[in-house]
Amino acid sequence: MNIPKKVIQICETLKDNGYEAYIVGGAVRDMLLNRQPHDFDIATNAKPDEVSKLFKIYPSGIAFGTVTALIGEEAYEITTFRTDGDYSDGRHPNGVTYANTIEEDLSRRDFTINAMAYDVIDDRLIDPYNGAKDIFDHDTNCGLIRAVGDAKERFCEDALRMLRAARFRAQLGYEIEGATYDAICELHESIKHLSKERIAAELSKILTAEYSADGMRILKDTKLLRDISPVLDDMFHCDQKNRWHYTNVGEHTLDVIKNTPSDLHLRWVALLHDIGKMEAKVVKENGEDGFNGHAKNSAEIADTLLRELKFSNEDRERIVNLVREHSTVYYDISSIRRYAAKYGKDFLNDLHTFQIADAKAHTSEFVKTAIEQAETFYIQCLECIKDGTAIQLRDLKINGNDLLDIGIKGKQIGECLETLYDHCLNVPSDNTHEILLRLAKQKVFGREIGEQEFDEIER
Repeated sequence: MNIPKKVIQICETLKDNGYEAYIVGGAVRDMLLNRQPHDFDIATNAKPDEVSKLFKIYPSGIAFGTVTALIGEEAYEITTFRTDGDYSDGRHPNGVTYANTIEEDLSRRDFTINAMAYDVIDDRLIDPYNGAKDIFDHDTNCGLIRAVGDAKERFCEDALRMLRAARFRAQLGYEIEGATYDAICELHESIKHLSKERIAAELSKILTAEYSADGMRILKDTKLLRDISPVLDDMFHCDQKNRWHYTNVGEHTLDVIKNTPSDLHLRWVALLHDIGKMEAKVVKENGEDGFNGHAKNSAEIADTLLRELKFSNEDRERIVNLVREHSTVYYDISSIRRYAAKYGKDFLNDLHTFQIADAKAHTSEFVKTAIEQAETFYIQCLECIKDGTAIQLRDLKINGNDLLDIGIKGKQIGECLETLYDHCLNVPSDNTHEILLRLAKQKVFGREIGEQEFDEIER
């Protein structure tokens, strides 16, 4: 693998000074999978003060034995072998004790596939828990996610590890080993003590992974999803008995996630776009389920949930707006022009991408029509932007001061501008100062004004 020269340099420096040094964690797993690691963490028996004598460092996690070495412009975490103390809050160890061997250090890690170390100098793998075997498990043909030692102990130490199990299922496509899975089912409620930020981070990683729908199903089946948000779990208990759907809201949502590109915002839209259907559901006279207004409901619920998960305002607003508009399609040209001007090209690109993904998760008789509607709407919006006919109110060639000059006052100014705006959406060529002023004066006099009379009023 392409191990950075600076990582090798760090390991060589530590070894030349009498210490052990290993690449640990996910980087080792990725190298065995023939994937290029994103990060390289290094474990050593050198204490932080000893490491600081060998490298320029800053104490990024000194309380846990971690320092960050600066090699040129690159930063690498170096952690002293350690064993964790008790986890009284189910999230963080109360303290750490330095360990003597790499095997002791690996014993505190979450899963066997992450509990390996690689000696880059001597080309030697340290694998006390058979992580390499679990990566290439022959029984599942896809690998196993197995807790190190006793699964219940590992999850009681840090409940986030249960979400990480679902995340590795989503990222790697591996099965979760039986005892590990059973422990998650037993201890799932303990994630309620985790911070919303930690939960949101793991959920985002699950949603953007290659096998995201499989990861979400693990959350649902182990009841972790209900602990994150009951309304997310409720989707799987909301039937959609009509000609457009072939399954319940939750299963439809998983299918949409599969169809959606691995973009953080779009995958969250996929998860939340129908979350308001439970509130909107009615049984119509013909016996079919209807969901009028569900997009608005979904946007409101999505907004609340994303606030709870501490999303940034920018990310939250982008997701919520797409959820609210996910089923929007206009057919009359004035509405298309207004819509295109309001939201712009970037939003329309995202909306179009999602609408296609959503359409594909409907019954076969509906898919073709839905895709055609979405494509036509998207193309017309882009054409209006390109030819300049998609305008906003501020793009009118007339303003409030012009209206004041001809005697329009108060709230009538806004009403008049809105009337002129609607007119220009239908007749874009009339968006000139002269024509709009003529139309505004017609509003004052309540009748058509001829060319000669108009010129006299102008003078």
